[in-house]
Amino acid sequence: MAALALADGGVIGAVDLYTTSSRGGWLGLAIASVVAFGFAWGFSQIRKFYLVLAGIISTGVLGIFVLTNNRLYNLVVPILQGEFGELNYRWVNAQVGGAMGLDHWWTGAGLGNAFLLYQNYRPITAGRLSEIIYQLHSTPVQLWAEMGIWGLGLFFGSIVFLGVILWRLRGHVKGMAREDRILLGSIYTGLVGYWALSWTDYQLDNVAISGIITILVALLAAIARQDQPQISLPFQPNPEKFLGKPRLVALGLVGIYGAVAIWLAPIQAAWERSSTGFLALRQETPDYDRFVENLTAAHDLAPWEPYYSYQLGWNLGELALQTTDLEQRQHYLQEAIQWFDQGNQASPYREFGRSNVAWLHIANNEPNLATADFYQSAQLVPAKRGIFYGLGLSLLAQDKTDLAVEAIALEILRDPPFITSPIWRGGGLGELYPAVVARVMGHYEQLLAQYPDDPLLHRCRGGIAWWIGDFALAETEFRQYFDATALSLLPGREALGQETAIALLQATWENPEKRLELLEEAWARVSPQQPLTDQQRQEFLATMANSPDFATWIRVGAPVLQYRRQRSGFNVNSRHIDGDNPTDFWTVSENLAINTWFGEFFPSVVYKPRFDLQLQPLRDSLYATLKTEINP
Repeated sequence: MAALALADGGVIGAVDLYTTSSRGGWLGLAIASVVAFGFAWGFSQIRKFYLVLAGIISTGVLGIFVLTNNRLYNLVVPILQGEFGELNYRWVNAQVGGAMGLDHWWTGAGLGNAFLLYQNYRPITAGRLSEIIYQLHSTPVQLWAEMGIWGLGLFFGSIVFLGVILWRLRGHVKGMAREDRILLGSIYTGLVGYWALSWTDYQLDNVAISGIITILVALLAAIARQDQPQISLPFQPNPEKFLGKPRLVALGLVGIYGAVAIWLAPIQAAWERSSTGFLALRQETPDYDRFVENLTAAHDLAPWEPYYSYQLGWNLGELALQTTDLEQRQHYLQEAIQWFDQGNQASPYREFGRSNVAWLHIANNEPNLATADFYQSAQLVPAKRGIFYGLGLSLLAQDKTDLAVEAIALEILRDPPFITSPIWRGGGLGELYPAVVARVMGHYEQLLAQYPDDPLLHRCRGGIAWWIGDFALAETEFRQYFDATALSLLPGREALGQETAIALLQATWENPEKRLELLEEAWARVSPQQPLTDQQRQEFLATMANSPDFATWIRVGAPVLQYRRQRSGFNVNSRHIDGDNPTDFWTVSENLAINTWFGEFFPSVVYKPRFDLQLQPLRDSLYATLKTEINP
């Protein structure tokens, strides 16, 4: 029965590992398999031939699993080709943890502080990748960041400890009872396998995992005694000695558990109050007074947690922007700003808090305060979309036009699709457009003088040149850095690729009777898994019918997509699950046609370290000027 239960557990574990496609889990299994083979080779009574045969079969099975699992295949094959796409965010986290540990090498930044300090150490080269994290995805990196040299000593000392114990037992293993020998091998296989896995993840804050590790180490210690009785504590307490070893140990454990309980009490009480508050918002008629009362109580119980003040600030800010009563709007705005400020005080290195309170300052006619917060946000996550645009708006409201132009130009340089946004079609920003365009193209000239062979810079400049009507420059860039079919976008050129999605779009003006058919085929080319919605179909057809030609439609008439970007994972990363994930207060306005079909011409760059390093001197120049403006 025991063997059957073990086999069942092994099968279930294998199915679980294969279906979850845990890369770290497969690494741990591979290392654990090597350890198991080595242990069996050194201490098992199985014939070496059968061990070699089992090793070959196990290696083959592991190889088959890797090749037949899409997630593992897509990780391993690119690495063999010199590409590290899926590992980039781990590299970013490793850089953060490394820098944090160097700054606090003796004691570390403190357990739990990696999340709060993360963006302060996040490198400029990270771009839009891994903007915020739950943990640093590596146990040695996390321990180095939060515990300093002691954390690294614990991590590497653990594997040395296992080696020392096995070395001390090497002459006694074969003489052990078969069950003890199997148990010892299983403990070593499990612990070393998890040690290998832990390079790719951090899970020691999970009680189930750290608890099992503690139990396995205790079993290993018991086996290491080699049937000798333990002597650290007497078997029977001495009744004549009130504070003997057993009582001291018991009292010490009670004291530790008591301290943990006292420490956790306000945290758990705050969680309970906040949960009640969030339920008040989910009623048919949201009860904001009850929500504020409970979240305020939660904040008072655990003022070091920014989560409660951020949720208060965001929800009250939402209420302010939705209400039509000007007096109530002002009241809610002031409260929201105050709560965001408290959250930023508890967690000063959070771009979310800085950016969103800045948008509230703009709504509250406080552009100078908005500038200060956008300035902080830009230094934390400079590639975050919307930050430099918001900074530009705050400067424009203070009549600092040249600085506003520079800030918005930097927004476009990092996010070229922004130049196609419908916000430029009219209003006050329309008047600023020529100056912004001139500044953007001037910066491209400057950057390409420094990096003349950089294809990304050329592609960005080519797309923007086409958009603003500089067709001579666009043709130069199209011929060298784009597919030949791109030339069909230039005036008077015939389509070179009749089957491209853009060619199908252009053909809708030549064949208006087939417009719907061509539109749906063009959409399917780029979004086969997500068909056109009825609303999108109607908007496309209506705007096409009202535009004389493709060029006018794409620049002036194409449908507008408006939305607000959500902060995915905000609750989980904050170690909470009750509230809603916030959205930014900034309403994004995008050209749906450009975003759907023209990504090649307006690259939306997530992670290109070289690209962000190229742009950073321009940002630093603006920062230096703003520093004197904010702190004259």
